[in-house]
Amino acid sequence: MKRVGIVLGAGVGLNEILPLNAENRVKKSIERYSEDCIDSIIASGGGNESEVMAKYIIAAGISWRDVYKENEARSTVENFYLSKIKFLENSECRDVEAYTQDWHAQRTLHDGRRVLGSRYTLDVIPTLDGRLQSEIERDKKLEGIKFVKDIAQLDLLLYPIWPHELKMKFGKLEQIFKDRFLGH
Repeated sequence: MKRVGIVLGAGVGLNEILPLNAENRVKKSIERYSEDCIDSIIASGGGNESEVMAKYIIAAGISWRDVYKENEARSTVENFYLSKIKFLENSECRDVEAYTQDWHAQRTLHDGRRVLGSRYTLDVIPTLDGRLQSEIERDKKLEGIKFVKDIAQLDLLLYPIWPHELKMKFGKLEQIFKDRFLGH
């Protein structure tokens, strides 16, 4: 791996169907790989999300040898943190791209740079969203809340004394924020 693209997960629908925003992130990674801009792709998302994204990428003709699955992340911070400790730290890669929608790009860049540190370069490549405007507006409203949550999570993740298991449990805060502020 010399230059890698990280596809940030955005959920998986029923019957393992990617929502449009996630599908567009995957398509962008395929496009960048096909243009020789990246050497490999990390599909990052919890549960079966990374598996579904990886299947889509491989079905597009990309060799399975160039597709890595990170299947624990439940947040943007965790996408970068887990990709770093599972794949990037043991590779020659120093250049990273991340794919997400434009309204999520600023937080992605902040979180990614903070997690990856100065050892890596990071570019955020915006993608189309494709969902209903009401869904996009809901997610935009959550960005400020998630940004504050990410700062707290980054402080915890980057504090070297905390065990890995405790760091991962902190990711559940995102669901608590959604429940409280969206009334789910």
